[in-house]
Formats: sequence, C-alpha cells, structure tokens
Amino acid sequence: MIHKFLGAMLLVVGTSIGAAMLALPTVVAGPGFINSLGLFFICWSCMTFGAFLILEVNLLYPEDSNLISMARNTLGVKFGFLTWVVYLLLLYTLLSAYISAIGDILFDITSSIFIHPFWLDVLIIGMLFGFFIYKGIKVMDNVNKLLMLIKLILFLILIASFIDLIKIEWLFEGDLSRLPNITLVLVTSFGFAIIVPSIRKYLNSDIKLLRKALLFGSLIPLGCYLIWCFIVLGVIPTDILNNIASSDHSVAELVRAFSLVARTTTMRVFAMGFYTLCVLTSFLGISLCLADFLDDGVKNTFKKNMPRSYLALFSLVPPMLVAVFYPKAFLMGFRYAGYWVIYILIILPVLMVWNSRYRLKTARDYQVWGGKLILALEMVLALLFLFIAAK
Repeated sequence: MIHKFLGAMLLVVGTSIGAAMLALPTVVAGPGFINSLGLFFICWSCMTFGAFLILEVNLLYPEDSNLISMARNTLGVKFGFLTWVVYLLLLYTLLSAYISAIGDILFDITSSIFIHPFWLDVLIIGMLFGFFIYKGIKVMDNVNKLLMLIKLILFLILIASFIDLIKIEWLFEGDLSRLPNITLVLVTSFGFAIIVPSIRKYLNSDIKLLRKALLFGSLIPLGCYLIWCFIVLGVIPTDILNNIASSDHSVAELVRAFSLVARTTTMRVFAMGFYTLCVLTSFLGISLCLADFLDDGVKNTFKKNMPRSYLALFSLVPPMLVAVFYPKAFLMGFRYAGYWVIYILIILPVLMVWNSRYRLKTARDYQVWGGKLILALEMVLALLFLFIAAK
C-alpha cells in the first residue's frame, strides 16, 4: 500500500508542480519575490482546505463519484449543470495552456532540425498523451513516478548550480501595486484538488492515506514554488521576466533566458529538460482528471458508459485546437483558469459541505476540522480573490 500512497502523493505533487513552475516566475516578477510571500501562503492554505472539503464530500458517495455527481447530490441539478460547464472550461483551459507550452518547447527543438508547422508538434503530443489517458491511472502513476524522479534530480542540480549566482537585491525589486495581478495565477498553481476523486479511488477510500497524500502533496509544491521563484528572480533581471510575460512564446523565451545564465551547455540542457518535465507531469494529472470527470458526467447525465478511447479523444482534441490557433494560450490560460478554479475548488466545496452537513445532515465517516465559521471564512476568501482579480 505504501507504493500506492507514494504514487497518489506524487500525482498531487505532479498536478501542481508543472506548468506553474514556468508561469510563476514571470508573473511574480511584477510585484517582486519578497512582496509576494504572504500571498503565497494565503493561497496555499485556502486551496488546501478546499481540497480536504472535496475529500469530505467525495467520501459520502461511491468511489467512481466525481464533481458532477457530488454537486447534483448535495446542491441539486442546476449546480450539477453549472459544474459541468465550469469544470470543462477549467480543464480545457489548463490543457490548452499545457499543450501550448509543450508544443512551444518541442517546436523550438525540432524546428532547428527540419522545417514543419507548429500543429505537427501538437498532434504528436495529443497522440502520445491520448495513449496514456486510454491506459488509465495505473500506467499514468508509473510514468508520473519516473518523470517526478528525473524532475527532482534536475531540480536539485539546477538549485546547486545557480545558487551562487543569485543577486539578493533583485528579490526586493517589484511594484507592490501589481500584487493583485498574480492572485489568479497563484490560486491556479495550487489547484491540485481536482485530482482528489481519482486518488480516492486509487487508494481504495483509505481516509488516513488520503489525508496524508493531500497534506504532504500540497506542502511540497509550496516549498518548490518558493525555492524556484527565489532562484529564477535572483538570476534573471526583472525587466527581462516582465518582457517574457508578454511574449507569444513565453515558455521558450523563459528557457532561453535561463540558458543565458547557465555556465555550460549541459546546464542549458538540464534547464530545458526540467521545464519540459514540469509541463508533462501537470499534463498527466490534469488529463487524467478530465477523463475521469467526463466519465462521471456521461454516466450521470446520459446513464451510459463512454469508451476509454472516446474519453481520450474528447479530453484532448478541443485544447489541441486552442493551442494551434491561439499561441498565447499558456500564460493567458493560467490567468483565466483562476476564475474557474475559485468556483470549482473553493466556492463549490464550501457549498457542498455546508449543504450536506447542515441541511441534508448526511452521515459521514470523515469531517474536516472547523464548523460554520471556517467555512464562511473560506467563502469570504474566495469572493475576495474574485474581487481582487476583477479590479
């Protein structure tokens, strides 16, 4: 069971520590590293609490239950439909961002070898990950463990190599008034709770292991994000990072900028490999979540099962089209996904728990710490995030 716990925790980590590692340094450069620290911890605590709320509700229903059936059972048909729409917007937006990022890196490599259109790289990516979706969580778990191990090694090598190049004074630069601009990206970066229904089934509803997987799986991304932003903002000038944030090919530009401060060709290769693995691991987790969500939605709406091959097709084709026709999908995807994340992973869990606890009074084996006051505080934070982002 230990290997399953490790696999579940790494799926949580992989879903978080992915494309966010590329997006965060470019957006945090605006307000600056030091000015952003408090917001990092607020967003992490809010999103982690939301993940435990989703676990509480998910444990009330059978193991194949996902957010659609959870919303319908606790809040009614209208919320079930709203969850359909918003969840699809969220995951399609994220997958569009990830496909755009992976395609950007792949195109940057392959275009130097032979001339070809960008959509060919996107097609290759779609076929590869469509295969993983078709095979399901066991294959994804094994692939994810391997990628996470390689990514950890590269991460430690990069930290050791660049730590002595950091200019501490750059970490104090930034405009505090731009802090609200990074709220949605930070919230999205801790959006690992979407994988809760998938790992619940994988861990056979073992509450103790699920709680540990979520807690440790959330703390690791927090630490890695802070270390990575510390490194990147300390070795790449703020004005360069600000320019990258507005680029059509932000991922490739960030890799190039990071490569400029690398002292050897080997380190440039390591930097590119690390960035590529960051996106791949997130892509694995998000695509698995979408496939499981579609499976649950089709069962509850149309009362029949969808073949796994169809799940892979409907999971990947729409975001592939977005990535091809909208090259700025990466950073834009992270910004807009934040709105959907706030509803799906903060507002919806609070409403479901409130209704199931205090109106339906459903019996449960597990309840998250805190009563009405804590739930109200979580809702206030969600509305505050939306207010800040809308300004």
